[in-house]
Amino acid sequence: MNRFALLILIARVAVGTASAQTPEDLIVRLKDSNGVTRADALVALARVEPPSATYLEPIADRLLDEVETVRVTAAFSLASVAAGLGCDADVLLDCKLLSTVLDATPKKVKHVNPVYPDALKRERVQGSVRIAVLIRPDGSVGDVRAAGGSVSFHAPALEAIRRWEYKPATRNGVPVPFAFFVRMTFRLK
Repeated sequence: MNRFALLILIARVAVGTASAQTPEDLIVRLKDSNGVTRADALVALARVEPPSATYLEPIADRLLDEVETVRVTAAFSLASVAAGLGCDADVLLDCKLLSTVLDATPKKVKHVNPVYPDALKRERVQGSVRIAVLIRPDGSVGDVRAAGGSVSFHAPALEAIRRWEYKPATRNGVPVPFAFFVRMTFRLK
């Protein structure tokens, strides 16, 4: 996905899509021939209050969409609905609820620890960060974005996470994208 398309996607997720449509109407829009319409419906469905487990299946179906932007939007929407239904967004990989729509969530196969910046060590600065992560269907880390925490630690956290590798999530035996959050804490020993 090019940077421009990714920025559009992030803007849609961050701002949301104004919609007076019912969840049932949004689910119908998930089958529209236009990819933008499907992506907009996914974002709107993820913002419906209160969330419902009945949204998981139609959202998960879009993980197999022919349009990459729709697949990525579905991954973030699935994470949002699962978190709204009680799954801890920071340990979404272990959410039992997702086993109803996925064969498997990603499993980490390569971990790289972040480098604690020397200047922050000398100053005895500690902190934590929260990072939004997208795992691609090939198991590599796709987009990563700082979602909060100590700005001083964003760069080392992002750099480490970009080097992680996963056995990908699957739906109906097909590898699919998966979105979740990681909380990383930097403490002096």
